[in-house]
Amino acid sequence: MSEVTDESGNPWHDEAKRKKRLNEGVNGAHCCIPFQCEECWFQNLEGQSATVKDRLYIMMLRRAQLDSMNGKSVHTINGHRRETTAMVELAGQLC
Repeated sequence: MSEVTDESGNPWHDEAKRKKRLNEGVNGAHCCIPFQCEECWFQNLEGQSATVKDRLYIMMLRRAQLDSMNGKSVHTINGHRRETTAMVELAGQLC
């Protein structure tokens, strides 16, 4: 496997962690952005259910969703997750 380097030729550190974040998101990122599954996005955008021929479209919707989640730092996401958890717990106490 070849080593990934930056513009100066320096090896990238934590490349595996970066790839995981780009392809899986960060736990709690759904608290920071309006999240919907790709099938729901497709239904809302196109007014119909996706078919097999729409596979590439669905993949692009997923990539856009993951990219929007990765636009925020892990620390920001963790802060939003803590705040959301606290609000949900408070709401549970009020009911």
